Order: sequence, then structure tokens, then C-alpha cells
Amino acid sequence: MANNARGRLPAAMTMVAGACTLAAVPTARAAPEPFFAIAGGNTYYDAFHGLSSGGSNGTPVVYFRIDSIEPAGSTLWRSDGSVDGTHPAVPKSYSGRVGHMLVPEAGGVYFLSADKASTFQVHWADGSASATSTLQLTHESRGIATLTGLISDRPAFVRRTPDGESLMRLVDLQGTLSTVLEVDARADDWAEWVLGPTGGLVMWQTRTSPGGYRVARFGWHGELPTPLPPPAPATSWIYPHAAGAGAGIFCLKAYTSQGARLHCTDGTAAGTIRPVPPTLGSDVWIPDFVRFTAVGEHLMFITHALSGPYRPWTTDGTHAGTQALLDFGPSTVDVCTDDDDGTIYFTGDDTAGAIALWRTDGTREGTHRIASVPDRCGHRGVSRALDGRAYVAAGTTLLVTDGTESGTHPVVGAPPLQTSSQETGYRGIAAAGRWILFAAADGAGTMLWRIDLDPVFSGGFD
Repeated sequence: MANNARGRLPAAMTMVAGACTLAAVPTARAAPEPFFAIAGGNTYYDAFHGLSSGGSNGTPVVYFRIDSIEPAGSTLWRSDGSVDGTHPAVPKSYSGRVGHMLVPEAGGVYFLSADKASTFQVHWADGSASATSTLQLTHESRGIATLTGLISDRPAFVRRTPDGESLMRLVDLQGTLSTVLEVDARADDWAEWVLGPTGGLVMWQTRTSPGGYRVARFGWHGELPTPLPPPAPATSWIYPHAAGAGAGIFCLKAYTSQGARLHCTDGTAAGTIRPVPPTLGSDVWIPDFVRFTAVGEHLMFITHALSGPYRPWTTDGTHAGTQALLDFGPSTVDVCTDDDDGTIYFTGDDTAGAIALWRTDGTREGTHRIASVPDRCGHRGVSRALDGRAYVAAGTTLLVTDGTESGTHPVVGAPPLQTSSQETGYRGIAAAGRWILFAAADGAGTMLWRIDLDPVFSGGFD
């Protein structure tokens, strides 16, 4: 058993292909086994979180954070699924000071860590835990609250000054910064930034100009931002917020005289609309808790229309492409996976009132019931692993599915998964090459477990 460490693991894991691919999909799967002790005793443990990357040597790895009470603080770890390959990702000097992190496809990890002045700054590490391979990249006097996202595989963050806000991007590992866009959101105003695959959307409020609210689309390469007017007949935006980004579209919640409504844009003034689905005959009401989930060329969200039940809807940013995915209303819909392969899984009640696992490609015709499951999804899993199957968390039960009812069942030998009250969107199950990694609690404490998806090829060895 590798090092005993106390704590929890944080946020969203994404599988990135390694340097080589296998010609055949393995058909065997080894039994789950614990291989790393995460927590035990007087430990605060909340979730299995992390991000995966190609790794500097082409080996897929998972980065995760361990938070502990004794000693207090957070440390950054990495794992490639092997015992020897699971170790701290940064030097001991960073112990207790690790925050939000992002992993680029090129390898390594960007993360926030407090400097000597106790302000959080952007750092980079290659995962080897050597002092020479861990770099501080920013020296912001006010510190950095969070990493906004990746732009062309480099991290972006928001710099706030008395004159407004700027989205800044790190250009290289020497700490060179470039300004992507600046807006006049002052200290008593606000701004919300959303990054998509090919550009971003910013919504902000300023009291220095008529109307107050602004929305603009911007690109990555210094082009002028495109101001987006509200769809007619509105003449000004009213509290635009809660935006989501998909492949070529952004959707957001904004108010009209009738209340909160769905607004979508393709980044042009002409393509900024308030969708009116032909099947509905009116625009779409948006609830306070709306979250947009990218799936294929669409964004999925939960709402109800004309006082009907809550149910999953989808939009491609057009009137005709905005429609309910299901004819009935599940009482609750929970997303089970991210869009790793153009589809996502979610749980929701079926017509008989039983909790069921569903799969969708973001279209009505591509949405199908898979099987009844024991509970709703509590956190994100993996929509397509090396063996071609999805691994999802139905409550504390680890399920595997090939997309059919007969091929959906609990993973034999897997203990109850570690659950969490953490923010929506984190992953409790990760893919690292041939390994599926997850956190589970047994009599020995919280352990990191693994499943070898290709034991025949590997011979069962690390």
C-alpha cells in the first residue's frame, strides 16, 4: 500500500488520449482493487475530484487534491493508476496552499497557490514534484480568485482594477501575460465571463452608461469584441447571467417584461435570439437554478413550459432546434457524465416513476432510456473509457454500461462510492489510460481504487 495521506480530492476529470492508441477494445476487466490510502482517522474528506492529462511522457495521469485537518491544508497529487505513479505533484513547500487547478492537453497542471504574501497566484508543475519543475507564473498584487479556463491550452484569469475587469491569458511558462479583453465593470459593478471552444462571452453591468447591462462575444486572437444587442422588441439587456457555452453557441438567462427567459447567440448580432420553439409557440422560461450542459452541438438545460413539469430541454441556438428531450417530466434530472464522446448520460424518472439511466446526444431522437438504476447520479463519471463503456455513479453504486439495458449493471466487487456535497460538475470517477479510478470508503478508511480495463494485455502488472 502506498503512502497514507488524509484528505479529499477535488473537481472535474477529463480523459485525454495518450501518445498511442490500441487497435482492439479489450473485452476483459479486472476486479476493483484498493491501491492508495487517501484518508483515515480524524480527516475531513468531501469528494474525489481531479483532472486528467496526457502527462509529460505521454502517459495519461489524474491530478487530484488532498485536503486534511492534521496537518491542516491542501496538497496536489497525481496518479497514473499505479502504486509507484501515485505521489505528490509539487514540492513539500506547497503543502497546505493549493487551490483551483486546470490541466491542459499538453501535460502538466496549472493551479492556484498562496505566495508569501498570502495571495493566490497561478503556478505550473509537470507533476514530478521537483522544485525546478514547479513555477510561479503570476505576481498579481490583488491575487487571483479562480482560473476562468483554458485558452489555446493556456490558463486565463480575471484581473480586477478600480477601472474595470480584464481577462488575462498566460502566453508561456515564463509568465508572459496578454490582455484578451477589458470591460468597464468597476468595483461596484459585476462581470461574468464564460469561455467556449472557440471564443468567449462576457456579461457585465456598468453604471457609467445608459442601460447598465452589456453582453459581448470575443475571440482569442485580439479581434475586436462583438457587442450583442438584446433580441427585439427589447431595447436593453436586463440582468443577463448564468451563461453556458457549447460548440459554437452561448445561451444565458436574461429578463423580459414576462420574466426570466432563454436567450442564445452564435456570437453575432443577427444570431442573438430569444428562441421560440415551434412546438411551444412562445419563448422559454428559465428557472433560477438553471445550468447548461454541453452535449454534441447542443446545450441541455432543465425547465418547464406553460406550467408543465420540469424536464430536460435542448437547444442548438435556433427556434426549430429548441425542444423538450422527453414528452413527460421526471421529478429530478441529474447529469452523470461530461460530453467526452458527443453524448452524456443522465438519470431521471421514467414513465413508471422509476429512476432510470438515460443517454442523449443532445437531440430528441437521440435520447433513449437505458435501464432502471438504484439511485440518481451524485457526481460525474466517464462517458467512454478504454473498453468502450461508460462508468457512472448511481448514488454510491458504481455502474458500468455499454448503452443497453442488458449491458448495464453494478461493477462486481466495487465498494460504496465516496459521496460529496461539492459543487455540480466534479468527477468522482476518472479514466487514466487503461485504469478507472474512484474513491470509496471501507473499514480501513477512504481509499483510492482502480479497475484494470485491459488485464489480458497488461498481464495484470503496473
